[in-house]
Amino acid sequence: PLSSPAALELITAVARLGGDRGAGFIRGVIEGTALPSRDDEIYLARRAALEAWRLGPRAPIDALLGLVGDTKEDTRYAAIYSLGRLKSRAAASRMLDALSDRTAPQVRAVAARTLTRAYADSAGLKPETVVDVLLRTTNDADPGVRVQGLRSLATFHAARAIPKVLPL
Repeated sequence: PLSSPAALELITAVARLGGDRGAGFIRGVIEGTALPSRDDEIYLARRAALEAWRLGPRAPIDALLGLVGDTKEDTRYAAIYSLGRLKSRAAASRMLDALSDRTAPQVRAVAARTLTRAYADSAGLKPETVVDVLLRTTNDADPGVRVQGLRSLATFHAARAIPKVLPL
């Protein structure tokens, strides 16, 4: 049996190696079938979600989408992080929703970081809608969310945002 630290490193290594078998393993860890009946199963699933982006087109998008609404903020963060790195079109509405995650500023920050003009275009989001949502992040209580929101907002070159952003 692997210790918890070794199992976590195994997950990272498998995600880095990739391939069909690696993708199957990562999916299995997220879904709880690859390393079942372990006390640290939730932590292993979280690590698998965090590292899933490394699989590229083989990443288990549907399994990650299932974690976006998890009650644990670390799990939500891991899923949103990987979906953002993958620039998943299927996660577009979830990225917008993640900006309203009141309990997890890191989730809001990574969602704001993802919502660039390139992502909006590839995901079929209306640029005006994304600009409006990102403008709201400039008033977030967390400075990391505000910074990521401003960075993404800059990619839209939306002149209408200047009066709102300039005083900041």
